[in-house]
Amino acid sequence: MNFNLLSLLDDYLHAMPAIDRDVVEAGPFRCYLHRESNFPFFSYARPVSPLSGDLQAGIAAVRQAFHDRGRVCRWEWVDEVAPELAPALSTAKFPIPMLNPLMAMEPERLRLDEECVADLTFEEDPGALAEMAQVQRQAFGIEPADLQDEDVGELLRLVKRGARVVVARVDGTIMGGGLHIPLGEASELAGIGVHPEHQGRGIGGSITGALALDAFQRGCRVPFLTAGDETIARVYARVGFRLVGTGLATMDAPQL
Repeated sequence: MNFNLLSLLDDYLHAMPAIDRDVVEAGPFRCYLHRESNFPFFSYARPVSPLSGDLQAGIAAVRQAFHDRGRVCRWEWVDEVAPELAPALSTAKFPIPMLNPLMAMEPERLRLDEECVADLTFEEDPGALAEMAQVQRQAFGIEPADLQDEDVGELLRLVKRGARVVVARVDGTIMGGGLHIPLGEASELAGIGVHPEHQGRGIGGSITGALALDAFQRGCRVPFLTAGDETIARVYARVGFRLVGTGLATMDAPQL
């Protein structure tokens, strides 16, 4: 890729949440605040300007913006784009950031599993999306009983905006899924999960490959994702994704 890949991905990561979140500027930072849900992972702040000098006033302004909206103050950013942010957030008493490998793929690197043990289909049906959301929660270690209408509603909103959702069925039952969200030249793959009883069978890699292929077929130049950890990153690497940067995220403790 002979262009500024991290700049392209960072631009995407600003443009996507701005579509349906309230945007609040706070110094060199931008807050993306979900209009309906207080679920912490639906709202976050990101750096938008080259960072320099004392960042504490801007960080305090971000905290205040989240407080005013009843949201937990959360941050997401690409470390290579804003290396000054992690130490500044540490000074502001935010927890140590979670590290997520940032990965992208060129078309010639895509490797598909031709012997997938699951049937993969693209879905828009609300019932199938709700079933997939239940499986995703189990895959990520969250009790499926905690599924809220807003979780399915978020999936439906993404589909209306052009997201493509793959579900994986084993013996007719949904046991995994994921989606990609195209915008301009890039598309982010997200929510890739497989029911614990069916993990380790290559289903996650097959879902990832199907989403990447669909992104290329829809004219996206760069499918990308952030892996939960290095073990998961190796699954994506087998499909053809390569490490291009470091995604970081941290948030204040929720107020009880």
